[in-house]
Amino acid sequence: AVSFYATVGGADPADLRSQVEALQASCRRMMIRAVQPFFEMRNGLLSSWPLGLDLLGREQILHTSALATLLPWLQEDLADPEGHYWGYNKETGGLCVFDPFDETRFPNANIAVLAHSGAGKSYAAASVVLSGHTRGIGAILLDPEAEYGRMVRALEGTYLHLAAGSAHAINVLDPLFAGNAEDVPDQINDVLDLVALMCGKLDEVERAQLEAAVRQLIARPTPVPVLGDVFHLFQRAHPQSRVTTILGRWVSGDLGRLFSAPTNVDLAADIVGFNLRDLKEELIPPASLLLANWLWASLRRERRPRHLLIDEAGLLLEHEPIRRFLVRLARRIRKYGGSLILVSQNPGDFFETKDGAVLITNPSILLLGSQMHSEAAKLQKAFSLTDRQVAFLETAQRGDFLLLAGPNRLPVHIMAPPWMDELIVQSRGH
Repeated sequence: AVSFYATVGGADPADLRSQVEALQASCRRMMIRAVQPFFEMRNGLLSSWPLGLDLLGREQILHTSALATLLPWLQEDLADPEGHYWGYNKETGGLCVFDPFDETRFPNANIAVLAHSGAGKSYAAASVVLSGHTRGIGAILLDPEAEYGRMVRALEGTYLHLAAGSAHAINVLDPLFAGNAEDVPDQINDVLDLVALMCGKLDEVERAQLEAAVRQLIARPTPVPVLGDVFHLFQRAHPQSRVTTILGRWVSGDLGRLFSAPTNVDLAADIVGFNLRDLKEELIPPASLLLANWLWASLRRERRPRHLLIDEAGLLLEHEPIRRFLVRLARRIRKYGGSLILVSQNPGDFFETKDGAVLITNPSILLLGSQMHSEAAKLQKAFSLTDRQVAFLETAQRGDFLLLAGPNRLPVHIMAPPWMDELIVQSRGH
């Protein structure tokens, strides 16, 4: 049985009331009910002194793990010799090592890295990927700023350049011919969502007409078709349609070589990166959805532990089809041995929509770096952070992160081993 008492002091009655209200507010955020011992103030004061006296006798039965949180000078380290290296605990100096794929500890292996520009979020994400690589865990990187190219090549991985007119192409229809029959409805919807992004939107009639063309095409015993084949079927049936006019641009010329050609990329390497930097702004959403959908199908075909890293993920969230797809991916990727890593410099992008909020609260592991006050307040509400943790985020230096890993909340500094550090820094051109 445990008794826990706190004495609050103030310069005058008004200050005392303010201090009590602040303490009670902090307790409520941590789901703790604080009770004042009215008419027993003297006994409460004496019970809080180091006299070994419990004059109030308010005892509770607590689990050991809950009791440990009452000792603020004790900080649990995460030390698993078989895990990823995350840095060191800023309060104890101990190494922070644990396995995100540990099913006994985490419901999924998903990771979110949130911090403003210059706080070290890309460095942190790269160190997670490298640490996993040393343990035989593969990685696929969507790289909108071309930050990971040298790192991928140094590890003898494959780094592919995707842009209009480039030599690399991905066929959005591949998953329809390589997956299970029960996945076909979802995969058809993915094709329709891609076309919706290309065309701005699809109304119900256009969506139904396009779905009919896709189903007609995949029913034919022919080699795997491409998006251009869907277009030609649709064009013959609906030559005056708005979709015909717009989609024709995406399946011909330089765009056609990217979006309407047989797949010619190979994911056999342990680490694969996709350079998206040279994509025009209008191409980024459809290219990202095309790539993520195709990679998801690949992950399902070949089940093995792999990280799928999406850098600057917040920029994609304004597009509803991408939000829906990422939510589905986050919820199901663990089943196929994968780990989704989302990196963003603006947490507020996630909280603007219901799907975004689901997406950011899904990961079992979060690395929260330096934040502006408004963003820190949103994170406090979403993850029940204490005022002390919020203050840490608002004053964090480059490389400092608040690590949320299951029930553990530790201030850590991301510092990769020398060979990793050199590789990451050189890769980013610093």
